[in-house]
Amino acid sequence: EDLARELSADRARRVIADRVGPIDDLLAGGATLEELVDELGMTLGTIDWYPSVDEGIAAYANFRDAAVQLASDDFPEIFELEDGGIFAMRLDETLEPRLQPLDEVRGDAIEGWQDVETATRLRALADATQEQLAEGNDLAAEGLTVMVERNITRDNRIPDAPPLLVLEVFEMERNEVRVVEGPQGAALVRLDEILGPDDSDPEITAIRSAIETAARQDMAQDVLQAFGTDVQSRAGLQLNHTAINAVHANF
Repeated sequence: EDLARELSADRARRVIADRVGPIDDLLAGGATLEELVDELGMTLGTIDWYPSVDEGIAAYANFRDAAVQLASDDFPEIFELEDGGIFAMRLDETLEPRLQPLDEVRGDAIEGWQDVETATRLRALADATQEQLAEGNDLAAEGLTVMVERNITRDNRIPDAPPLLVLEVFEMERNEVRVVEGPQGAALVRLDEILGPDDSDPEITAIRSAIETAARQDMAQDVLQAFGTDVQSRAGLQLNHTAINAVHANF
């Protein structure tokens, strides 16, 4: 059954790819989206779209990217979706932003105000407590939640902490205290110790090896490019890259 589904999907993608050319020709000849439905059996739909809509066809990143750039005077053209599907679009109308009636969004407005007010007070509390932490006071005794994290690397993420906390910590000095803001409030962090890389860790060894390999390849490419440029300039050669790319495209 898995193979059958996979083969069916591959077959569907090939059938769709074969139809791109004729559809493009119709659109170039001035055909409307409605005429594509009549002549080729494509599906016509309408969507009220804005950047945060991600349902239906708007779940595809390709669609959202194209929709952002769409203008009312653009002619429909074929775009591909990540799963092999295709679509064309037309901008029918641009609706101006409007305030929603408070009666319709009262619950969301109250919740949003509470979130902002909570975050503001948490940031103020973090600022007020920063000096106490720098002096070594026990914040747990003040009723605050204290978390101790050890052996944190740059690519670690700490649950419930502001997203940028780890990056901020790697800019800090030993014993420095800093307030790191996040969408839900703020965290107060103190850097107790800076540890060097563990050379016995296979992951560290692999990362170092990958960086060294990439550096060697980059230097080799730079040397080759410099050598080629020098040879061309001394020999008086000129390469038509447009023609070369056209030949390569036909292989």
